[in-house]
Amino acid sequence: MKKCLAVFLLSLEMASAFGNPPCGATPPAASQGGGIVPQCEEARTWPLVPALSDEFEASRLDAAKWDDWCATFQGRRAAGPAGSPCENGFWFRPDNVAVENGELVLTARLLNEREKASRENAYMRYAPYATSIVKSRRKICYGYFEIRAKTMSACVSNAFWLYDPHSENFDAKYSEGEISEEIDIFEVTGRPDFFGRRDCTRTYYNTVHWYCTPYLEGIVNRKLLAPPNRAFKTKTDFDFGADYHTHGFLWTPKKLVWYLDGKPVATRDNDRFHRPLHITLDSEVFASWFGRPDPKDLPAKFRVDYLRTWACPKGDD
Repeated sequence: MKKCLAVFLLSLEMASAFGNPPCGATPPAASQGGGIVPQCEEARTWPLVPALSDEFEASRLDAAKWDDWCATFQGRRAAGPAGSPCENGFWFRPDNVAVENGELVLTARLLNEREKASRENAYMRYAPYATSIVKSRRKICYGYFEIRAKTMSACVSNAFWLYDPHSENFDAKYSEGEISEEIDIFEVTGRPDFFGRRDCTRTYYNTVHWYCTPYLEGIVNRKLLAPPNRAFKTKTDFDFGADYHTHGFLWTPKKLVWYLDGKPVATRDNDRFHRPLHITLDSEVFASWFGRPDPKDLPAKFRVDYLRTWACPKGDD
């Protein structure tokens, strides 16, 4: 069935003109059909966006759709002065991204000795973890976004999110006076902190952020606004790393709705998010939030069965 869906997406894409559509416009050559039905009922008449959807049936990541690294976000520095031990940094490594057996696989692991000894790590202090990121090459404004995934059984953040409105305008991104929006469709972790300080497992986090520019991911993003209803969390009776679950997000000009296994878990008015954003999947280590992973749990895998995007037609709310 997935192979049929992959062929269907490819046929749509070959008929499409590539590029970012105006905010709220229907992308070119998008079509409904092929047995692909979103769990969100409101989006069932919306057009599928093949350039932002993938069944991951190829032998490698589709470089026309996705990047396996981010030039402006290569990791996060470990806390502490130069020369001190690195205990909580991480480095996005392209070799931690793979397509295997019809799935996108994002890995988190410990840095190897060569990576730890590199001049880049000595300067940036990314040790001790190597993680992974996939970011869409194209942006979109408004739509319904859905993945089916099994997250890591490790104390590592697994996330599905939208961000970076200024990716093509560095003057706006790196100067004062603008806002950089981010929508976290979900963030979850798979095990309690290695040191026993906290347990964020079985908790589903959904958040929106308004960062004031200048904004450089992982380095300069400390100043942010605090909109109302910006953060939600839902306790579950299952471990996200034990089985596959479906995660959805509805983004229209008037509202934002988060879904878990087809059921809405959070909603808020759309009072800010009206610019195209990139789709992103990643794994990170948040020592001050989730905690640090037990080395015995690494390497760990974030497995994504599919990623599908439907465009919200202009005028829909």
